[in-house]
Amino acid sequence: MYRGWPFSCLPRLEWLQIEISSDCTANCFYCPRTVYKDRWLTQHMEESLFRRLLPAFKKIRFVHLQGWGDPFTHPQFFDFARLAKHAGCQVGTTTNGMLLNERICEQLVEERIDTVGFSLAGTGAENDHYRQGTRLEKVLSVIEDIHRAKQRTGADRPHLHIAYLLLKSGIAYLDRLPDLLRNRGIAQVVISTLDAVGSPLLANETFSPEDRLEMDEVRQHLEEVVDAGRKVGLTIYYRLPANPKKQEGDRQYIEDESFIPIPEPQMCSENVQCAAFIGVTGNVSPCVFVNLPITAPPPDPADSIAHPYRPVVFGTIANARFEKIWHSQPYASFRKAHHSGAIPAACELCTKFSR
Repeated sequence: MYRGWPFSCLPRLEWLQIEISSDCTANCFYCPRTVYKDRWLTQHMEESLFRRLLPAFKKIRFVHLQGWGDPFTHPQFFDFARLAKHAGCQVGTTTNGMLLNERICEQLVEERIDTVGFSLAGTGAENDHYRQGTRLEKVLSVIEDIHRAKQRTGADRPHLHIAYLLLKSGIAYLDRLPDLLRNRGIAQVVISTLDAVGSPLLANETFSPEDRLEMDEVRQHLEEVVDAGRKVGLTIYYRLPANPKKQEGDRQYIEDESFIPIPEPQMCSENVQCAAFIGVTGNVSPCVFVNLPITAPPPDPADSIAHPYRPVVFGTIANARFEKIWHSQPYASFRKAHHSGAIPAACELCTKFSR
């Protein structure tokens, strides 16, 4: 009667990120979907596949419905959110905002979605340039619609977040961020740098963690923006790329429990010990950066870019329970290697891990 018992006992996970759609209305020049467009698999997750995760939801604190596509391209977004909420999970998502209208904004409030993040990569026209197919003006309008709906109904959620991508060519625009977002009901802003570098053409948009002088200058600039945000009631956090060969010290970390927490600096920021990513086809991976929905390997040779894509997949929920995949020997060994500092090859150059 106890056969298979270890596979039914899932530890309580901090979060599970689920890519319910790999489709998107935008063509951000830095996104893998744009870089690998000739081999991109565009599809929606089937409800039957999503339902296979329901038993695991009882042991998961936070379900984030988003991957490399925009979740609102999926016509069943709210159906999936309800299933996760009914299982007792907090539910969040991140979107470019282009498909949201006033009715959807009201429904996000009515359904008590816990967090809604909006992606930005600039504070003016440069955002629309970097993120082709999106409009900053539209994003701000959607944020205001949700904020008004919350005020009108007295709701305390969704918490509104900004996921701000800091590109090297866009650092001059960062100073305008506090004034742009003030008084819009934003719970917090998280500034990060480009991590998925799928083409040599993107190399000049990244920051080098090995360049101490550059990193000190960027950190000082970010601290000034954090201070400016504090003065207008805006909470801003940031993450700079870590040197995978040595530990980075003074960085900001997310403390708001309504959002995904970032672990200590000596660990992977994707929290591979207590979180996982499910791709649109059901593939299970430790994080979104090692699970792209592509039909063939990228053509780039490994030495052409600093951080080449190396897939890491431990199974698929299409034919196995998530709990069984989590406890499988290869996945357990992967997590053990991370914990001990013997980093797997797919992660050794990743700037999200420092040691």
